[in-house]
Amino acid sequence: MEACYELMPPWAVTRGTRNALRDLGIDARSALGAYGVFPRIEPGTYAPVVCCVDGHPSLHGKRWGMLPSWSARPWLAYRTAFVDARTVAERPAYREAFLSRRCLVPATGIFVMGAEGERGSTLLARPLRDRLVCMAGLWNLSGDGVLSYTLLARHLTTTREPVVVPPHAWSAWLAGDARIARGVLDDAPSTELRYYASTYRAPVSSRAWAGEGQPV
Repeated sequence: MEACYELMPPWAVTRGTRNALRDLGIDARSALGAYGVFPRIEPGTYAPVVCCVDGHPSLHGKRWGMLPSWSARPWLAYRTAFVDARTVAERPAYREAFLSRRCLVPATGIFVMGAEGERGSTLLARPLRDRLVCMAGLWNLSGDGVLSYTLLARHLTTTREPVVVPPHAWSAWLAGDARIARGVLDDAPSTELRYYASTYRAPVSSRAWAGEGQPV
């Protein structure tokens, strides 16, 4: 996955997804409609995520690229856009968020990496069976006083495949304990995607990102 995804209008959300969001107490049309259209969401920009506040799931705008509370360096957003789903519970910068500040990141498309150096090598992948997916994320109040989030991904140094949480596990991911959340990550299936040609060109800072070199 490139460090970029899309979130299109709420009328692109299917009935099944609307019902799943309604089970969380969120009306997809009014909630997503309040945020508009996001054809390209990149680290450092703001987008809506679903998180629990006072025990109630709701939609909130946050900055992509989660910095720990002791860091006030927003330029690190590309390096904190993703965290390894396998080791997130042990990483000092993410351990507390994994215990109590998990979120769902809605998307209608994901920009994925093609062959490096080829013209038009970035593709836009959209879900095959639904128009909206929710990716597993964590959120935090960063050191610069901004609410921010990160995406959990598999194969962090190569394809950066985001963990997509199926609708039946949304509540468990948001409100379950650490053991339940770990089970959600382990059981999350790979999403069937349809690929489209894209003119999107990833910023150099996105391609330079390396999972093993995260400074936080």
